[in-house]
Amino acid sequence: MERKAQEIETPPSIASVLRVRPFLFLWIAQALSQVAFNMLNFVLILRVYQLTSSNTAVALLVLTFMLPQLILSLFAGVLVDRFEKKLVMLVTNAARAICLLPLIFVGANLAILYTAALGIAIVTQFFLPAEVPMIARLVGKKLLLPANALFTGTLYGSIILGYILAGPSLKFFGAPLTFFLIAVGFIGASICNSLLPGNRGGSYLRSKFELFLGLPYARLMTILLDDIGEMLFAIFRSTHVILAVLFLTISQTVIVLLGALLPGYVTT
Repeated sequence: MERKAQEIETPPSIASVLRVRPFLFLWIAQALSQVAFNMLNFVLILRVYQLTSSNTAVALLVLTFMLPQLILSLFAGVLVDRFEKKLVMLVTNAARAICLLPLIFVGANLAILYTAALGIAIVTQFFLPAEVPMIARLVGKKLLLPANALFTGTLYGSIILGYILAGPSLKFFGAPLTFFLIAVGFIGASICNSLLPGNRGGSYLRSKFELFLGLPYARLMTILLDDIGEMLFAIFRSTHVILAVLFLTISQTVIVLLGALLPGYVTT
């Protein structure tokens, strides 16, 4: 009877995941940061097109978003893996809010728009590898499936919501207030990150940086390249992982292409 009861046991639901308080803070932080980030992407695209009426200028902005992903993503992942994830998320969300300060006051300058976009894109490469590993750490194996489902749904929902909010926000609030609201989203996410379990002080983060800076350059590069090689081996030995990466890449590429072409297409 006991075995039969186990077989018909109800699988864990998303509601049961949200009852895990630390995960709730992580999910709220994800929702705030992802909506803010996707809204910012499209606001920047619209703002550049408003200032230039040029699809080429918009394409250059998209290149500014994507270039750090190509150059830094592998190194960022292996670096973040050696730091406290909570502090990395807290610092990177706060840094993205700080990058928006020039746009609040001088949002009509094209060079400042590109510079802020590049800074945020670079910081984001260190944020993403810190967020996902926290899920398993906070909910455990039993709740991992609904937790991942909730995170994935929030990820794509935030893309839709962020892009929907971008245009009306620019129209009704103007660029400075829109950038301020996006910065508030990043700050709110950073506050939620501070409520997660883990090291609270900056001394831990500083000690890790000092440890890395104290390593000889050759030794540091050996560590990083070994970790990158191990990661690539883990990816390419599994067909399922390769397909997942491929589908994710295609979907993100389509979203970026639509974002780049949409302002000019709608205008003409």
